[in-house]
Amino acid sequence: MALLALFASVATAQEGSGTLPPERPTVSELVVTPKITCMDPEPDPAAPAPRIVSSFPAPEAVIRPGVLVVRLTFDRPMTCDGFIVEAPPIPNPCPTRRQQMSLSFDRRTIRVLCKTEPGMSYALRLGVTPTQQFHSLDGRPPEAYEVRFRTSSEGLTTTIAEALAQDAGTLPPADTPRP
Repeated sequence: MALLALFASVATAQEGSGTLPPERPTVSELVVTPKITCMDPEPDPAAPAPRIVSSFPAPEAVIRPGVLVVRLTFDRPMTCDGFIVEAPPIPNPCPTRRQQMSLSFDRRTIRVLCKTEPGMSYALRLGVTPTQQFHSLDGRPPEAYEVRFRTSSEGLTTTIAEALAQDAGTLPPADTPRP
């Protein structure tokens, strides 16, 4: 729940007097984007298996250690279920017992909050075990996918905003001094 609040688009209501007109009810001065509703898949055996079209971290990337928001973007809309699992013997930076996930409104991008340590190698895997797989809205599991990456020994990413900026390319790459 906390992750959903952190990923929610929040904007301060800015009206001339600081109050909203009665036709626009509000709980506070914040307007929050509603949480997406999870949907059960409708099996379609003829549908293609979903594929990951991009991810962060990218395979073999070197990223800053600290807070990490793993992003998996699929070519098809996905359900809310699934886990990123370990790829032994390399550690998984995402907790396996309880992962906090966010799903984009087009249902193609899944984000998971994780944490990394400096100077480490990590691996993420999905599509391996039936009980932990993500599924498309067509009920199809994705093709097996694994990404290996490592962290630098430089500047910790300490906030979700910095982690998202690193994915968007607006934070300098690992091993680059920050101003």
